[in-house]
Amino acid sequence: MPPSTENFEGYYIGVMTGTSGDGLDIALVNINRNQTLQFVSSETIPFSPQLREKLIELSTPSVNEIEKLGQCDTELGNFIGRSIVSFLEGRNLSTKRIVAIGSHGQTIRHRPPSDGNPFPFTLQIGNPFLINEITGIKTIADFRRRDVALNGQGAPLVPPFHESIFREKAPKSIILNIGGISNVTILGINMTGFDTGPGNCLMDAWIMQQQNLFYDEFGKWASSGKVHQPFLKSLRDDPFFSKSPPKSTGREYFNLKWAEEKFDGFKELDEKDVQTTFCELTATTIISEIEKLSSTATEIIVCGGGRLNKYLISRLEELGDKHVSLSEEYSIDGDYIEAAAFAWLAFNNLKDLSIDWPPVTGASKSGKLGVVFG
Repeated sequence: MPPSTENFEGYYIGVMTGTSGDGLDIALVNINRNQTLQFVSSETIPFSPQLREKLIELSTPSVNEIEKLGQCDTELGNFIGRSIVSFLEGRNLSTKRIVAIGSHGQTIRHRPPSDGNPFPFTLQIGNPFLINEITGIKTIADFRRRDVALNGQGAPLVPPFHESIFREKAPKSIILNIGGISNVTILGINMTGFDTGPGNCLMDAWIMQQQNLFYDEFGKWASSGKVHQPFLKSLRDDPFFSKSPPKSTGREYFNLKWAEEKFDGFKELDEKDVQTTFCELTATTIISEIEKLSSTATEIIVCGGGRLNKYLISRLEELGDKHVSLSEEYSIDGDYIEAAAFAWLAFNNLKDLSIDWPPVTGASKSGKLGVVFG
């Protein structure tokens, strides 16, 4: 199909929940006819503790999970729709000013081809029909499943967007997104990207279990302990870290149950040393994956919530040989890049613009992703 003759320029909204599962990121962007994107406004709307608990529970097998899935799909769709309406009202913007919404949804299970699954799949919830009905705005969602149908990983989907916004500002860079899971984008002629493993997910889960906190602010708790080397080695021996790209993963793989099963003496470890070791796992696996690349990059630009973990950033600086900077140094808010990416993907979908997915996800061909609702 040839590209659409409509320009579809104007305001787009991207919404993202991410593997951290702490709330809804909303990004309002303006995309012009030259496909140039401008960040306009953004906001994070926290989940209630009850909704967050339900979503995290769904990432691992449980009793009666189909019933829970259906209920959460509706609850999250309602939450996203109402949140977008409130977001626009707070900025005196009519819903009629918005061309489309790009909604990622909440990933509750991700089983890509690299897991050896004969029937790979990826599943996101947050009913897009409800989002469309509540807002009255055309909604594009279900971005990942077509890529998996093309034998791709279905993730990460943000690298082409990274390339579009950083290629002129920082052409010799690696973009590192640290959310619940970490992923990297290598800019250049042969742009590629992949998941490196845990980002914040293990640290967040551990501090929630031990201190009832959502995250380790600035990495203070992690910085107070010591790395337990035998425990770290047992974690790093997981086969995911030796796989070659393309590869992707999620919370359903990397979680506290996974960590406990990796080390017989887990329950005897000092609590703060566990947190320090989880942080070291994130840092060492990121740097190890970057060092495997034959890249001429001289800088790592960090975005996502993990960029605020000062201890983690310091470990990346100490372990690697590249300059580490934050996306804010390039006037880009690192909290909302992923949300903006799905606004951009919505634009590409409406324009019938093909994106080169094979170098990132391993899909069998390029194409557009997402389904239009409304």
